[in-house]
Amino acid sequence: MIEGVPSAYLDTLEAWPTFGFGNKDIDGLLPVCRVSGWRGFQDALSHEYFNRPGAELIYRGHRRHEWQLTPTLGRYTTSGVILKKQADRQLEEFRYAMRGRGARFDVDEDPNELWAYGQHHGLATPLLDWTKSPFVALFFAFADRDEDHEQPNPSRPIFILNRTAMAELDETLIVQPMRSDHTRLINQAGLFTISPLGEKTLITHIMDLLAETKVDMDDAAKVAEYICKIHIPCDANDRLACMRTLKMMNLHHGTLFPDPIGASRYCNDWCGSRIDEFNPAAPPPTANEDGQPSRLPETVHTEPAAQEATAATHGMLVAILEEHLSGTILPSRDRLLEQARLLDENFAEQAGIDWMRRPTQEAQLR
Repeated sequence: MIEGVPSAYLDTLEAWPTFGFGNKDIDGLLPVCRVSGWRGFQDALSHEYFNRPGAELIYRGHRRHEWQLTPTLGRYTTSGVILKKQADRQLEEFRYAMRGRGARFDVDEDPNELWAYGQHHGLATPLLDWTKSPFVALFFAFADRDEDHEQPNPSRPIFILNRTAMAELDETLIVQPMRSDHTRLINQAGLFTISPLGEKTLITHIMDLLAETKVDMDDAAKVAEYICKIHIPCDANDRLACMRTLKMMNLHHGTLFPDPIGASRYCNDWCGSRIDEFNPAAPPPTANEDGQPSRLPETVHTEPAAQEATAATHGMLVAILEEHLSGTILPSRDRLLEQARLLDENFAEQAGIDWMRRPTQEAQLR
């Protein structure tokens, strides 16, 4: 957690459908609330807030509770503000770098089309991805697990922006590309917001627009009619249950990323969900004289055939080492055997099974 913020931060927030203002280091200037979990978020979608006549809402999911609405190009500055000179140079370099790489860009092509193309290919841009589907946003909030080295992460938030109302205040705020090669964008029901270039971040720009329309900026409910953030509590089990449910809705990497990367992520998720099938339960640990579990050795050769195969492999490796070191002062036999064991373990991690029976693998080792 951010220093100074209580670990039970979510408990300090208003419960849906009431909005309030939270910690500025986490939620910035946005009105926020919390739901009971991802199922609670699903239930909330039937509320009139999400079904106002004439109001089209768009959504964005974040994996971590404190991440701000800062586009990738804005992360190169401490303030999050994107300078026009910085953006112009980035786009010019991208045009040059893309020559001869498949995609064709006309000289007079709309810069937003180039930003959008680059956005989905890893380019740092002033764009932020949004989606018309709250379930797609939920997928992106829950798709990746938290890393062990990170600070505690109590929630996966969803940001909600009233596209209809904001377009009336600034028609340039929303970018919806027209190029036919945005396959990811199509499958994700995606579109973008573009941050202003100059002295403002995206959020300060939006808040200034609202203030100019005489919205009471101290009234969280009024501001939430335009933009808000909903915290969804999450632990590891919740995340997996949510992803299973979304998969039943045909929302997964294979459908949202119609390319080799999406296919690979889909297969990795499939493999991870069946880990128990590939790893039979280990036998219960034995107890020592004190009644405490004793640690089993990491490698136990119980079969004579396995012992003989290992000895033969190490003997071959010793012979290779002796050949390689001929003309020098050879280490002791025990030292050679130890080096052979280490070589065997290292090569087993990188080569196919039965490498010692394959001449090409033996040649590579030599």
